[in-house]
Amino acid sequence: MTSYQAVLGYDPGGNSGYKNKDKRYLNNQSVQGAAVLILDHKYRIVKVYGERKPNNKKRVSVNDIMIWYDQIINRENATVIAAGIDSCLSWNIHSESGMRPMDDFLKRTYRDVEKSVIAPNYLNGSMLIQGICMAIEIERCYKKDLLFINETHPKIGYWAELKKKHSYSTNMWWELLGRIVQYNDSIGVADFFDQTPYTDVSSASRESDDVWDAIYSAYFTVMYSRLINPNRKLNNDLISGHIQNLIIPQQIQTKIQYLWI
Repeated sequence: MTSYQAVLGYDPGGNSGYKNKDKRYLNNQSVQGAAVLILDHKYRIVKVYGERKPNNKKRVSVNDIMIWYDQIINRENATVIAAGIDSCLSWNIHSESGMRPMDDFLKRTYRDVEKSVIAPNYLNGSMLIQGICMAIEIERCYKKDLLFINETHPKIGYWAELKKKHSYSTNMWWELLGRIVQYNDSIGVADFFDQTPYTDVSSASRESDDVWDAIYSAYFTVMYSRLINPNRKLNNDLISGHIQNLIIPQQIQTKIQYLWI
């Protein structure tokens, strides 16, 4: 049986909440995005799974999304090697605003979209709590094969790649799929599948920027990691000397990466 590898993507949502058909908020429930990219032995992306949670009236937890991840992982007989999470995965104890070296780096480097980089002390709860809870749970459940967890920033990444500001529409979905095809092409001719990956993303999920952010977070993690090029120099190498000023939960201290473009 063919053995695959998986990279998870996660967006914990924001403060928009989840509305039922009567337009009422359900306990300020954020709409969350989850994704799984299935990779072959050469790290080509052969399948893309994306899911909008909640997709009905039911409220959803980190554990609910972990169950969905497990379903995909078991179906594909895959091992989880990495995850990309659009959330704050560390805290700075030497800054009144909570700004970290990586936040400062993004603001300096991408001036045109610097307003997308928000000081952690001003972030909503889901970005500070739900994301890091997910990181801890991913490490606990998949620690055997897990290489790293990447803190992503889809809005910055989108600008850095395409020089377009993140203003979500379904056109961005097709752009992202095109980027994945280009990535597959860069690795070489496929052995047994078309370079366009199989996708399992409902039309409702394609309407959600949270799902797009989750898929992009996983793609970004594959594209800019050292999976293919172990000697690739990373921007986080330049700021690593300041990492000692950060608080990172002990469970994930050795796993956190910052794979900025």
